[in-house]
Amino acid sequence: MWKKVTLSLKGTPAPVTCSLCAAHPWDAVTGHVTPDGCYLSPVNAVTHLAGLLGGVENTHDVVVLMVCADDMTGFIKQLDAVAQVLPVPVLTQTLRRARTQLTQAVTRMQIPAALSGGLPAPQPLIVSTLQKAVSGQSALAAMQSTGPGGLDSIRSALANFKQQRRDILNTLTSELAGTGSLSADVHAFVMRGNVAQARADLLKAIPVPSSSLTLALMLTGDLTTVTGWLSET
Repeated sequence: MWKKVTLSLKGTPAPVTCSLCAAHPWDAVTGHVTPDGCYLSPVNAVTHLAGLLGGVENTHDVVVLMVCADDMTGFIKQLDAVAQVLPVPVLTQTLRRARTQLTQAVTRMQIPAALSGGLPAPQPLIVSTLQKAVSGQSALAAMQSTGPGGLDSIRSALANFKQQRRDILNTLTSELAGTGSLSADVHAFVMRGNVAQARADLLKAIPVPSSSLTLALMLTGDLTTVTGWLSET
C-alpha cells in the first residue's frame, strides 16, 4: 500500500546492502522526450519498476520512494529535500538535470578558458602519486626540522593528540546529529518479504497519477534498516 511518509535517517546508523533501481524523466527507457523537455508520470514510472521484479527471489523486501510534481520548480524542491537526506547518485544526477532543464543551460557547449597558443587555463595537477609524494616530503621536512626533542616536547605532542581526538569525536557526533535531523516527505510503498505481492500491489492506487514529473527509487533486499527511516505523516 502506498503511503505519504517522512524520510529521515534517524536512529543508530547501519550499513545497507540492496538492489537500487530508478525511473525518472531523463531515463532512456522510461522518460518521455518532448521539444519542451523530458517528462514521466507516476503510473509509467511505477509500472516500469514493477516489471523489474519478475524473477526476483520472493523473500526480499521491496521499498519504493517517489516524488512527483506538475511543474519543474516544485519537482526540484522535492528532489533537493530528498537529496539532503539520501543523496544516492541517480537522485543527485536527476536533480542536476532538472535544474538544467529549468534554466535551459547548455553546459556541454561551454568552452574552457584558454591562454595564448590555445592552451587551457592552468589548474592544480591532481594525481594521487604526486599528492602522496608532496605530503611525504612535507612531513619529512617537518620531522627533520623539529629534531628528536625532549620530554617536554613529547608531553606536548601527547596533549595535542588528545585534544585532536576530542575535536574529531565532537565533529563526528555533531555530523551524526545533523544527519538525523534532516527529513523529506515522499510517497512510499513498503512490502516485507513478498516480492510477488509487491509486484501486484505497486500498481494499485498509485499516488497523484496525473503528475508529469516523477522520480521513483526502488530498493530490494533486506530493508529492515530502510523501513526504520520511514514514518507516516
